[in-house]
Amino acid sequence: MTLSRHDSFIWMNWFAVNTGRFECLITHCSVWNFESMWGTTDELWFDEHEHGGLPWDVPGKYAEFGPHEKVANLGKLETPMLVIHNDLDFRCPDRPGHELFTALHRLRVPSKMFNLPDEGH
Repeated sequence: MTLSRHDSFIWMNWFAVNTGRFECLITHCSVWNFESMWGTTDELWFDEHEHGGLPWDVPGKYAEFGPHEKVANLGKLETPMLVIHNDLDFRCPDRPGHELFTALHRLRVPSKMFNLPDEGH
C-alpha cells in the first residue's frame, strides 16, 4: 500500500508512533486503526482499493500501516498531541480519534481532544 488518500489523516499519528522529532503534533480527522476505519467510514471504496481488498481477504494489510499497531511507542516518545474531530464527519468518523486520545491519556502523554459537534468532513 502507498499512503495516498489517508496521507493528511494518518501522517501525524504515524509520526507520533515512529519519531520523537516533533515538539507537538496536531491530528485532525484521525485515522488510527484502518480496520475500524473500514467499518465506520461512508466511503468503503478507498480503504478496499488501497489495502487490496476486504479486511478478511487480505489479512494483515489493514494493520501494516496502522499507527495503533505501535501504540506503546506513544508512551515512549511522549510527543504531546492535540486530537481534533468532528461529530458529523462520516468519512473519518470520530471513533478513531477517541481511540487515539484514550491511548494517549492512559500512557500519560500530554494531550487534549477538541470536538466540533456540528461539523462534517
